[in-house]
Amino acid sequence: MKLLTRILLINWHYIKYQCIDFSDINFLTGKNGSGKSTIIDALQLVLLGDTSGFYFNKAANDKSQRSLKGYLRGEVAEDEETNTVYLRNDDFSSYLVLEFHDKKSNQYFCLGVVFDCYDDGSHDHQFFYLNDKLPANHFIEKGTELNRKGLKAFFFNNYSRGKYQFFETNSKYQEVALGKLGQINKKFFRLLKKAVPFSPIMDIKGFISEFVCDVENKIDITDMQENIRYYKQLEHDLEIVKRKIGILKEIESQHKFYCEELQRLETQKYLIDRGIQEQLQNRVAKIAQDIHRLREKIAANEGSLREKEEELTSLQEERDHLFAEKINSDVYRKREELGRQIEDLQRESKAIEHSKGILLGLIKGVLYTWREVYQWCRENLAEMPLLEEPLDYLANISEGKLELITREKLWFVKQALQEYVNKINDAYSTHRTELDGLMQYLGRLEEEIKNLRQGIKAFPPAILELKNLIAEKLSAKHQRDIKPQIFADLLEIKSDQWRNAIEGYLNTQKFYLIVEPKYFIEALKIYDEFKFTHKIYDVGIVDIEKIIARHPRPQPNSLAEEVESTNPYARSYADFLLGHVIKCEKVEQLRDFRTSITPSCMLYHNYVARQINPQRYETPYIGQRAVINQLRLKEAKYTEVSEQRDALGPKVAKLAQLRNSSVINDENISSILQNKQAVDRLPQVTHALDKATRQLAALDLSYLTRVEKLLKEAENNIGVVNKQIRELEKSKGKYYSERDEKEKALPLLEKDIAAQKEDIKSRYEAPWVEAVGEPRFRQELSQRKDPENIVNTFTTTVKGTQSRIENKWKAMLESRIIYNRDYNGALDVNAQGNAAYAQELRVLEDTSLVQYEEKIKDAQEKAQEQFKEDFISKLKKNIEDAREQIDDLNKALKDIPFGRDKYRFTVTPNPHYKKYYEMITDDMLLEGLTLFSASFQSRYQDVVEELFRQIIDVDEGLVSADRREELNKNLDKFTDYRTYLDFDLAVTDDRGMESRLSRVIAKKSGGETQTPFYISVLASFVQLYRIKSRNQDNTVRILVFDEAYSKMDHQRIKESINLIRKLGLQVILSAPTEKIGDIAPLVDRNLCVTRIKNETVIKSFDPREVEGA
Repeated sequence: MKLLTRILLINWHYIKYQCIDFSDINFLTGKNGSGKSTIIDALQLVLLGDTSGFYFNKAANDKSQRSLKGYLRGEVAEDEETNTVYLRNDDFSSYLVLEFHDKKSNQYFCLGVVFDCYDDGSHDHQFFYLNDKLPANHFIEKGTELNRKGLKAFFFNNYSRGKYQFFETNSKYQEVALGKLGQINKKFFRLLKKAVPFSPIMDIKGFISEFVCDVENKIDITDMQENIRYYKQLEHDLEIVKRKIGILKEIESQHKFYCEELQRLETQKYLIDRGIQEQLQNRVAKIAQDIHRLREKIAANEGSLREKEEELTSLQEERDHLFAEKINSDVYRKREELGRQIEDLQRESKAIEHSKGILLGLIKGVLYTWREVYQWCRENLAEMPLLEEPLDYLANISEGKLELITREKLWFVKQALQEYVNKINDAYSTHRTELDGLMQYLGRLEEEIKNLRQGIKAFPPAILELKNLIAEKLSAKHQRDIKPQIFADLLEIKSDQWRNAIEGYLNTQKFYLIVEPKYFIEALKIYDEFKFTHKIYDVGIVDIEKIIARHPRPQPNSLAEEVESTNPYARSYADFLLGHVIKCEKVEQLRDFRTSITPSCMLYHNYVARQINPQRYETPYIGQRAVINQLRLKEAKYTEVSEQRDALGPKVAKLAQLRNSSVINDENISSILQNKQAVDRLPQVTHALDKATRQLAALDLSYLTRVEKLLKEAENNIGVVNKQIRELEKSKGKYYSERDEKEKALPLLEKDIAAQKEDIKSRYEAPWVEAVGEPRFRQELSQRKDPENIVNTFTTTVKGTQSRIENKWKAMLESRIIYNRDYNGALDVNAQGNAAYAQELRVLEDTSLVQYEEKIKDAQEKAQEQFKEDFISKLKKNIEDAREQIDDLNKALKDIPFGRDKYRFTVTPNPHYKKYYEMITDDMLLEGLTLFSASFQSRYQDVVEELFRQIIDVDEGLVSADRREELNKNLDKFTDYRTYLDFDLAVTDDRGMESRLSRVIAKKSGGETQTPFYISVLASFVQLYRIKSRNQDNTVRILVFDEAYSKMDHQRIKESINLIRKLGLQVILSAPTEKIGDIAPLVDRNLCVTRIKNETVIKSFDPREVEGA
């Protein structure tokens, strides 16, 4: 066996240097925080080869924040300003080294890791192996630990090359470490992480199956998969042959029905063609009769037309005589002249009224607009000129007093309105400028309020720009976060009574920047470099070093007493500035001191009293409350300015509208004067119109009326005769057209008859026509009487037949396409005949079926043999091996009680996979029966088929990615013997009552849950270290428990340690001091961990010496 003998720790948390010896059973104890877990985590780091630190201190807190950096540098505290505080901040190296003794070969070897840590906070590491004891110098030369380079040189100078090895990766180290510890399984890493925290196992079944049984989990069934896949593929191929035969038979049947429908279609088309021929012959006879009848109608029409033309000539002569008599009359000529005169005067009068409307509309438009403008301006603007006179003038004109219109008066109105518009423009410019200023101010207030709500004070921009420049340059140079502070941010004012006095007295000094003294000169150079390019003026940087050197002490009752600061630099500067300014409640007290001030900011300095300008303190900047006060003031100001903007905005909008108000221009004046000139002619026109109207009314029109009546009657008679003539001519044209159309159609029909006969002759064979077609036509004609009935009936019938032919062709075509597509065929799908498909059917029926049946029989035999040998037999052996290992562990546990309970491991079939378990463990296959034997198939056919589907894909290459992933998962599951078993830990109490731990663990007490965890972990390590295997047991025995036995009583602890001894394990236990009485007398070596100030020390003592004392 291989035992851990020593551990070397250098620069590990509070440990500067410790070399600890170990025996078989070791007990680490000490107060909380003394460093027990520090040692446990060091052991884990080397044993696991894992520098991630996720496992650190898990016994104390599952969400532990301990880190590798904290262990290496010695994290001791956290500071609000500088964050983490470390013991080690410069360059140094750390060592964690384990020394083992191989008792079989009596040789020693070491596993360890060296860390090189640098002052910038980074570190490098390298695991190493040494085939020898720990060197006497413990990797320290001249009082300093060797760094990695020095360690490599030390090994090179003191050991042969094969005696040591450095590892470039953690994984390579882990591989070699497992070999040096006895070629143990890599699940050692998982098991150790599970064991160290000593946390109860709630999933007892999963833990036993993963760690307790050491049986090969999976079986290689590649060959079996291939043969079963081949067998299933043959079955699949045979099924394809059968489906191909079925489809080919379907195609043959479809082709037969298709041909029958084609013959039926030919008969139906002949009946239609023969019916059309008969229809054409009947139409020729009918047209000949129609031509004779139309010739008779044309002759009668022409006689009636000659009579009406003679009557029309007589009526036209009468009308012409009456018209000549009318126009030669004096009365007619006078009436026409007066009518034209009245129309002209009426037109002129209407035009004058239109001009008057335009004139008044223009005047009223200007008047109404300017009344509104003038009213609004008088109510909202001051110092505007008067408009009563021009508006009254326009009002008189709008009321019809057009005689007031003169060019001079209109010019006066124009000038008055234009002057008013100019005043409106001036008012708009003034108010617009004021509104723009308010909007800009609101924008600045919004930005300041936004920053204040985020806790950002509204400091002057130059201060923030210099602060950021210094921070950026210094941080980049020194590779650490360096932030100058504004003096006001570092102070808090105790009392609001003195807030204004402090704010006002400090004035711009409260904006000065505070930097660490060692960076003052560099900050000053940065300021000097950028002051002109960035226009940064009047911003101060405080020379804190000089101020501290003066040791400023504030006077009693000074303003310095009213400020607080946690920053020592700000505190010194505040004492320097305010420590000599004395607080006075009344002004008469001011002259008692050299420098003094009242709460109302009356300042007395150098024998001069003056009131500080309120602008210095009206906006507070000092302290966190300044943000709240600034925010309150800015929000109030924002509300005030918003109200001003809201009041001014509508006014500006109205002025923008009014400045575009129309005025009377020169064009308007010309239009008004022109329209007035037209209106002045209205009386003259009205008089002339009245005179002409009276003259027209005085005329005697009786003779003229009688002549016009006779003339109208003559016109009416002419119209009637003309209409009769047109109707006769229309009828004549219609008869001629019908006759010509029919005479033209007759030879065409005769030609169509000849063409139809020729078409029938060419499309239908004469014997078929004589034997089938013509007799069937005569039969149909006899029944239906009219050839049109035959054509109509069979035209509809043909559509149905064509549809059936098309459907049958499509069905056959689809079957052919499916056949070619599904079975990679190359036959012509559009062939009218079916010979190629019939030949394919005969080949498949006569040869392929027989060949596949023979291959399937052979594949079945091979598949069942491999199923027995590669799968069933190996799975059965693994199950039996697991049961045997559990039996061996139970023998070791048989006589060891834990309190009133005894424990044993159980293994039973998993109820979810019991049908598979029964098939696997059935002896039928091992007794000579085959996989396809009737008795085996009757019992397990469904189980075998289901299992095949779980682990084997038949359609290789066609399986989806999800299905492929499912098959891989199933393969891992169903080739793992643990799938078919249920593991548990049985607990038997002193009454002989037995229970399964998996069912009752949630109801157990703390000690009752730790005991099964303890037993399961010990059993897992026994299997892992192969303690029961002869010739394979030269392995490490190490086991680590942190915060062990915290919930066990004395008796359970004693029994647990006895079991460790019986199993031959080496253990390192860690527990608090209250467990010393229970554990110390039972172990081989006690290690007491104590921390003195900032250093952890480990002292060992023999438990027998304790008993003697």
